[in-house]
Amino acid sequence: MPNSFSSFCGAAFLFLSVMPSWAMAKTVITTTPPAESSSSAVLSKEQIQGVIGKNLSGVRACYTSMLENNPQAQGKMTLEWFVVKNGAVEKLKVVSSTIDDGDFRKCMIETVKAWKFPKHKAKEPVKVVYPFVFAPL
Repeated sequence: MPNSFSSFCGAAFLFLSVMPSWAMAKTVITTTPPAESSSSAVLSKEQIQGVIGKNLSGVRACYTSMLENNPQAQGKMTLEWFVVKNGAVEKLKVVSSTIDDGDFRKCMIETVKAWKFPKHKAKEPVKVVYPFVFAPL
């Protein structure tokens, strides 16, 4: 999958973009270069984007719940997680957030932790960094 990767300082970067009507989101997915030449060794950006897109309803539910208490709530929350070989999400954390709402933070973490990605053969877990930008309609 060499065309999907661009090498920079020993790391590879994949850039994705999603813009649902209720939130704008840009994605930077950082992975270590694949140890194997097979394109099935790591998750493709399409596979990662597919899982994120399929699960945006859970993210929307977290944001909608927060809007019930604060109709003007908006901001950005960047999450980081690792996808292990079996597709599970591990080591999820909030990297940064302009949204100061503990219930919203907890909801986002619980939601993303439940996501299941395709199995992969990379030697190391695949690191995903995803900034969500939220604004009321």
